[in-house]
Amino acid sequence: MTRLARLRPRLHPALWISLAVAACMDASGPQLRIAARLESASSATLAGAPGAPLAEPIRVRVVDGQGTGVAGERVTFSIASGGGQVEPAEAVTDSDGLAAAEWRLGLQPGTQTLRATNGARSLTLSATAIDGPGARIAYVSGGRPQAELLPAGCIIPEPLVVRVTDAQGRPVAGATVSFEDAGGGASASPGVATTDGLGLARTTWRLGYEGGQSVLRAVLRTVASPSIEVTAAGTVAAPGGYSVIGNTVFDPATCAPIRFRGVTRPSLQWHWGGDERFEKIGEDWATIASWKANLVRLPVSQTYWVPGTRQHDPGYKARVVDAVAKARALGLAVVIDLHASDRGDRNYAGVPDGQQMPDVEISLPFWRDVAATFKDDGGVIFELYNEPHDVSPAIWLNGGDIAAGPSYPGDPETRAAYRAVGMQELYNAVRSQGARNLVLISGLHWGYYLNHLPTHAVQGYNIAYSSHPYDWPDKQAGVWEADFGVVSSTVPVIIGEFGAYDCTRLSYYRQILDYADQKGLGWIAWAWWTPPAVGVAGRTAESRMQEICRFPALITDWNGTPSPSGEIIKARLASYP
Repeated sequence: MTRLARLRPRLHPALWISLAVAACMDASGPQLRIAARLESASSATLAGAPGAPLAEPIRVRVVDGQGTGVAGERVTFSIASGGGQVEPAEAVTDSDGLAAAEWRLGLQPGTQTLRATNGARSLTLSATAIDGPGARIAYVSGGRPQAELLPAGCIIPEPLVVRVTDAQGRPVAGATVSFEDAGGGASASPGVATTDGLGLARTTWRLGYEGGQSVLRAVLRTVASPSIEVTAAGTVAAPGGYSVIGNTVFDPATCAPIRFRGVTRPSLQWHWGGDERFEKIGEDWATIASWKANLVRLPVSQTYWVPGTRQHDPGYKARVVDAVAKARALGLAVVIDLHASDRGDRNYAGVPDGQQMPDVEISLPFWRDVAATFKDDGGVIFELYNEPHDVSPAIWLNGGDIAAGPSYPGDPETRAAYRAVGMQELYNAVRSQGARNLVLISGLHWGYYLNHLPTHAVQGYNIAYSSHPYDWPDKQAGVWEADFGVVSSTVPVIIGEFGAYDCTRLSYYRQILDYADQKGLGWIAWAWWTPPAVGVAGRTAESRMQEICRFPALITDWNGTPSPSGEIIKARLASYP
């Protein structure tokens, strides 16, 4: 027996016929809808002048279990707090389930409430009474409108606080304030806040990555919508990237200063396939991270990368991108290091030549493409050229003609004359692609001297400098301060390569690391590499260890077993918080 049949004896015949017709309608016909809930159909922000009606009627909606409006439902309206009036006090929902009424606010500024009721269901609506067109919003504190430069993407430590008052200067509680980006990519959390009993609304403010002036607008949500704008000066950075203020690099994850400490992983500057040394690259990152490094340096070749060179390899770029992605997935910063410039030639050892400076023909296209490839990852750092040498500070900075001849004293080959590109133009090439990443610039005399700064300094932003104080007679501790340490008081300095070519000189490692710690310098040890195994090409255990020491190599096998110098590097990394 159907439910309708069970009801039949109790119903008036006419009503039974009506129900029967409704029950027999197909799915496309009228349906019997049962009210399930009452919801607001008004704006989330209601505000008006005390004693005046709101600009728009308030609306509520009665819906069934599927969210469809239910017609013919009775809704009553009553003032819950704040005084005022509502008319009509009762309304019937229309075909969309909507019922409306005019709400005239009470005379006192602040939050007022109204209750809508439908049977056992009720809903409370809030509105803010703000005293006429004279209501205003004013800056109270935070946001650092006159502050010093702040790191890109970071939250300003003090919350931004504004106050809402009425025409008589009295605080307005319950007013809605929206915080909006008005320039520079700023964001606020919360984006919408409600004033407290003192008329105060608060939010935290995160600067954008676009740099320069960052503007946040606070808007009072009334008919007139008065607003104020608060500014702060932020640095520029790639998305999620490092930024420089003075001599300090800031970490976007913590908005605190960061010291880079890591290792160089060579091989991609030579080639990338058919040998364990090359094939292991990218697999080493987890072991390097386990040593507590926060950075890996990846030397690369422009002639394998750039199409049209005699050494171009179509798969090379993808291999570099893959290696970078794997390191970044582990939270490691990655330095892309243009390790040599050779215009497509190779030297007598089968390794790309190391010209004094990069060249116009290939180096500029290389950096434009690298910058475009990695500009959306601020954890990638661009090292413009590994070891400039045998050029003047003027050519180092602005480029110039390099005469034919050996590229350094004792070079067994005569190089062709070429037009060198300077560090400023390389930097400009990176920025021309919209890349705001940190740029690392090596000094003179095989990347060592930085004492030509600031007279010959690259102009721009997010720039750090690199020095390579290897254990050579002219690069000992007594001259470090004058040759590169002194400039670290004004610009960020990273010891970009270092090492001793003799395992009897292990004290050098402790000395250079102590100096870096004393000065607060970042450092990148050379190198995460090891020679082929004993027996390969006649290697003995003794000759292989000598090769490790001369390279110098930090590991004795590709599992990451530390060499004598590697033991020192690993222990120092572990000693940092």
